[in-house]
Order: sequence, then C-alpha cells, then structure tokens
Amino acid sequence: MPDEKPWCFKCWGIGHISRYCTAPEKCAFCAAEHDSGTCPHRPPVPPTVVDTASASTSRSLPLPTPDTSHWKCPRCNEPLVNVWHGCTRRSRTASNQHIAKQLPMPSIKPTVAASSQVSTLRNAVDVLKSRCDSLTSSFEAIESRLESMHTHMDSLVASFDHLTSKFATNDTILQFLAEAQQVVITSVTTLTEKLDSLVTRPESVTNPHTGPLPRDTPPMHTRVTTASSSLHRSSKGHVR
Repeated sequence: MPDEKPWCFKCWGIGHISRYCTAPEKCAFCAAEHDSGTCPHRPPVPPTVVDTASASTSRSLPLPTPDTSHWKCPRCNEPLVNVWHGCTRRSRTASNQHIAKQLPMPSIKPTVAASSQVSTLRNAVDVLKSRCDSLTSSFEAIESRLESMHTHMDSLVASFDHLTSKFATNDTILQFLAEAQQVVITSVTTLTEKLDSLVTRPESVTNPHTGPLPRDTPPMHTRVTTASSSLHRSSKGHVR
C-alpha cells in the first residue's frame, strides 16, 4: 500500500524487504519456518485453462474450501488466519491510540531549576573532559615507552645476531685448528714410526758381491790398518 511501510516476504516483518532480511524464513499460512509455496496447509491452486471446453468445465466447478485449522499469522500469531488478514493496520491504529493515551501532558518547569541542572551538567562534562585529557596523555606516554622498548629490543636482537655470527666464525676457526692439529699429530706419529724402524735395523754394511759381513768380523778399514801395521813391524825387524 502507498500509505504503509514495506513488507518482507521472507519473515513478513515491516519496514524492510527480503533482500536485506537476516531473520529466519516463515510461512505466510502456518507461521512455520519453511517456504510459503511448499506449505501443506496453503489453499489449493485453481486448475489452469487449457482449451475452451476445459475452461467452461473449470468455470462450472466450484473451488475447494481451504482448511484453515492449521493457519496462523506469522506477524501477530493470531490463529485461523494468514498473513493477509490485516493485522498491520489494526496494530498500527491501536498502537497510535495507546501511545496517545500514554503521552503525558507537558509540564512547565521553573527556569531556575533548569539553569541549575544545566550548570551541573556542564561541570560534569568539564570533569569528564579533564579526565579524558589525562587519560589521553597517559596513553601517549605509554605508547612512547612501548616505542622505546621496541627500539631497545631491536638493538638487542641485532647484538644477538652479531654475537651469533661471531660464535659461528670462532667455531669454524676452532674446527680448522683441530683438523690442522690432527694432521700434525698424524705426521709426528708417522715420523716416530720411521725412526723406530731405523733404530731397530741392524748396523751393518751390505756388500753387493759377498753379502753382509758377519758380526764377529771387524770392519774393512780395521783389517787394512792391522795388516799395514804388521808389515811395517816385520820390515823394521828385518832391517835390523
């Protein structure tokens, strides 16, 4: 209607349409939470006209009477009626009359009382403003402290990262020194084994033609010296 507010064909509320409705769906005939087109208690649909003969037959047949025992208005919950029984107009008229009865007559208060109330409200508003200003300054101080703490945390994180990189470098250097020390230890062990093998080797001179000399036989230079000394002595004795 042009003088009424829009209806919602989903929940059948007043003042909005079904496109923007978020309420659960209600049936227009039994107020249950299902579509009105699938309600088992809705009035029977009249037969469709196919040709002239069937049209004349359908006009002669009376429409079945709907069963209204399960009907219920989804807007005002009145039984035995559907949503189109006109409860919106009645409720609006009754509500207007009820509101008109409940409205009190305007009373004229003294100007002095009104001015005192206004001054009291102004004082309360001023106190609230001062408290809001103090709270705002406190929040700003807290935010500045948080920012300084955040900056300090960033510097600590950077220092921790630098120390971590230094520890990693030192670990690499120590690992390299350990490997070098292991190489030195291996070299010294090999040299010691070679020296032990040289010490345990027999102290003899090997002749490529006659083979090694026996241990009881003195060396060659000793025998040559002994022979030369004996010849010298015999020659001296012969001269005599």
